Amino acid sequence: MKQLVFLIVGCVYNIVLPAQSGFVIYPGTQFVKSGSPVLVLQNMNFVNNGTYSAGSGTVKLTGSNATYINGNNTTNFYNLHAGSSASLTLGQNINVQNELQMAGMLQVQDYEVKMQPNAMIVGESETARLHANAGNTGRATTTLDINSPAINLNPA
Repeated sequence: MKQLVFLIVGCVYNIVLPAQSGFVIYPGTQFVKSGSPVLVLQNMNFVNNGTYSAGSGTVKLTGSNATYINGNNTTNFYNLHAGSSASLTLGQNINVQNELQMAGMLQVQDYEVKMQPNAMIVGESETARLHANAGNTGRATTTLDINSPAINLNPA
């Protein structure tokens, strides 16, 4: 099996890939982020058809064009920055381990944004939020331990 491994150790790096196409992880390929690097995809789609290991890094989807998160495999992001001034649309389920930063619309369509128990949504507003068009069944979910006395849960 062919493997593509990016190993970034000890420092925070910004990798900026400006292009109109996409960042594609092909079947049988592994993309591994080690440490806390920042991967910036400007006007690019994120397509995961292989294996993506987030480490404790951030993926920033930025720019002025509509972009997509697609692929055959659910993608686990540590930090995801949805920052396109146009919409970012899901074409697969995603998991967020730490932080989902909203700086633009995230169209969930018929997919799921699964927030891990300690994950947060940051910067949500009327113009930067999760959204599903009429007729779509997209959702955001999380799991909480309601027996924990530290959680103040108000379902109203």
